[in-house]
Amino acid sequence: GQASLRLADSQLAGVPLAADITLQSQGPTARVQGALVLGGNRLTLDGQGGGDAAANRWQATLQAPTLATLAPLRALADELAPDSAAAIDRAWPGSGSLQATLATQGRWPALQSQGTLQASQLTSPGFQLQQASISWRLGDRSDAPLQLSLQAQGLRGAGQQLDGLAIHLDGTLTDHAIRLIADSPLRPPAWAENLLGPAGNGSSLVGEARGHWSPGSAGAGGRYQLQALALNGGARQVAPGSKPFLSAEGLAATLQLNAGGSLQSVQLAPGRVQLPGTALNWRSLDWAADGSLVVAAELETIDVASLLSRLQPDLGWRGDLTLGGRIDITSNARGLDADIVLARIGGDLSVADDLGQAQPLGLSELRLALSAHDGRWQFAQGLVGRRIGSVVGAQVLTNPPGQRWPQPGATLQGLLEAKVANLGVWGAWVPPGWRVSGALDTVAQFDGTLGAPRLTGSMRGSGLGLRNVLEGVNLTDGQLDLQLTGDQARIARFSFQGGDGRLDITGGAELGAQPSMALQLVAERFRLLGRIDRRVVASGQSGLTLRDRRLQIDGAFKIDEGFIDIGRGDAPTLDSDVRVQRSAGAASAAAAAVADAAAAQPGRNGVTPPPPPPAAPVQVQMQVKINLGPDLQLRGQGVETRLTGDVVLSSPGGRLAVNGTVSTADGRYAAYGQKLEITRGRFVFSGEPGNPRIDVLAIRPNLDVQVGVLVDGQAQNPRIRLYSDPDLADYDKLSWLVLGRSPDGLGSADTALLQRAAFALLSGSGAGPTDKLLEAIGLTDFSLRQTEGDTRDTIISLGKQLSRRWYVGYERGVQATAGTWQLIYRVAQRFTLRAQSGSENAIDLIWTWRW
Repeated sequence: GQASLRLADSQLAGVPLAADITLQSQGPTARVQGALVLGGNRLTLDGQGGGDAAANRWQATLQAPTLATLAPLRALADELAPDSAAAIDRAWPGSGSLQATLATQGRWPALQSQGTLQASQLTSPGFQLQQASISWRLGDRSDAPLQLSLQAQGLRGAGQQLDGLAIHLDGTLTDHAIRLIADSPLRPPAWAENLLGPAGNGSSLVGEARGHWSPGSAGAGGRYQLQALALNGGARQVAPGSKPFLSAEGLAATLQLNAGGSLQSVQLAPGRVQLPGTALNWRSLDWAADGSLVVAAELETIDVASLLSRLQPDLGWRGDLTLGGRIDITSNARGLDADIVLARIGGDLSVADDLGQAQPLGLSELRLALSAHDGRWQFAQGLVGRRIGSVVGAQVLTNPPGQRWPQPGATLQGLLEAKVANLGVWGAWVPPGWRVSGALDTVAQFDGTLGAPRLTGSMRGSGLGLRNVLEGVNLTDGQLDLQLTGDQARIARFSFQGGDGRLDITGGAELGAQPSMALQLVAERFRLLGRIDRRVVASGQSGLTLRDRRLQIDGAFKIDEGFIDIGRGDAPTLDSDVRVQRSAGAASAAAAAVADAAAAQPGRNGVTPPPPPPAAPVQVQMQVKINLGPDLQLRGQGVETRLTGDVVLSSPGGRLAVNGTVSTADGRYAAYGQKLEITRGRFVFSGEPGNPRIDVLAIRPNLDVQVGVLVDGQAQNPRIRLYSDPDLADYDKLSWLVLGRSPDGLGSADTALLQRAAFALLSGSGAGPTDKLLEAIGLTDFSLRQTEGDTRDTIISLGKQLSRRWYVGYERGVQATAGTWQLIYRVAQRFTLRAQSGSENAIDLIWTWRW
């Protein structure tokens, strides 16, 4: 008989549907022909079945240029298979196109098939695929020709990405050759990249093998063997000659499958894989689906110096230290037995000091061991070096009955001892410019459980020191006594000597689920800074409390003495157009920054990891009073003065604020070849540390008129003006300030000097050439003037202010044969005593009255 079905102008879940199917049956043979059009995508089928196996022939063609139109069917599929709804939603394509052909002959398992599949721009919630093509040809016998070719680009899924994937099989089902090439943007972590070498723009894996399939009897699965397996994995697109990350030749493996095609066991024949700096040899490596695992392997000699030099090239690692290892693991239903050991074979290590000289560590023992038997896990550590000291420890975990792996309830017992006779050897690991010294002895005992460990022990240090010459930090004779009891830590003593003073820290901390801390700091004439241009000695005390993520800092300090030279610049820095580019083996110190930056950038596999949940910020509340004391000197930029006053450091809203008034005392300000006295100097802080309000008045002494410079306004936008009392014109003020007299009768030379002074006033606060010259020859006054009358002579005046009241000067005319020395003593504001010797000898008592 025969039957036909035709659908026209229909819809399925809102998707346009059309179909035309015919069925014909004659004797034992049935023939089906049909076409299905769904949302613009067409599937055709033409075939016949029944009768003998050779009469079964089927052909199918799929043309699906618009998979996006099938999106409404996803909800229908979810309702039809609710248990698989999540998987359907992740795999259902939201866009892209498919083209496929399929031709078969015979019946399974004696089935011949061949076909092609092409996909383009497939996207779904679970994967993305740019392009892919598959073609295959499979015979109906195990010795029939077998061909398979797969090419794919831009595959993303499950958090991973493959830029390219190629798989080729050629031969028969019984015996065939396999070749695999995979390219991925996945790169090793930053620390591993330093160890392995540059990773280029991703990783590449190439594998080749011979495959052999042996079917089981009566459909009982079969055995698949890989022989002559070769693997090479490394970076792609790097410099020629770079070594692969791993390399293996001549490996063999056997895979056992059950009747349903599931993997039952894997056995690797003895082999060897080359890794960076070492190789892994295994005698046996077996796995079974019931969870059993047997591993017996050894690590060949490891050249530690070469590995460390790639990880930390800036430390200058050298030496001939070699390590070896052994791995024995047996896991089955009865439990887990493991013995893993990494130990020193011989040799030593050295690091480079500041002068580039190799400093050997004197290693005599290095051993790490793990042993697990009958639920008892034992860890052991041992490191002994003549210069670096020793670290020895042993810990034991005992699992509850029936547990294979350590659980939070596993009981914990252990001990760790560390003795460092000279911390200076570890100085290579501290930031550049800093140096540490002293001896440290640590003892820690562990008990409790793995989930809630308890720690008891002590840490004692003697002769501790911390030094940074560039920053002026030099802490010596440090003493440490730290006691640990359970989740409590108590600092019985932690002190340093700085200069002639000392700093002591005491207190304790709670280390449980709600950590807290309370410290007390006491300083007595402690030298915080000891640079030649920055010296600060302070005394005082402070308390620091941390509880519920709130940090409270209270204290009061007094600066016993200090000196700050603002005229000296900081350490030299590189120009803005200079860039430092690290080599491929950059220092591991940069690895932390790379890891932090990765949280905000796409991952190395091309997929952006979700950002970690932000931790609640610590709220800082600070109230620290600082008294500047009587002997804080400030020098530089023409200023020489003492600073006095009180300021309070606080932290409103989490930002540093400074409140208080700083005043000057006995201050001098050098400008225009004169040393002005700072009669009034105040810096009023009212919040922002870098922008106080300024009120400074500097007067030239020993004049009949008060004249000087007034600076007021904010520090970031100050106003500088000339000042006089009584008020004078700016030209008169400048004349009195620079020349020390009224502008009446000034000659052309004095006028030119005033003009230069005016330009200097406008140019800023930098010292001019005249100031530098006078300072170099030790003078404070230099002027030119011309005498009045018909015959004019140019008079040169030189002078030096010996003190506030004493002045010595010399005058001589250009045309005169002798000059005049003057010694002036300022008795009071209006009385001056002057003694002259030279062309004129006289003693004068001068009284000045102005109106």
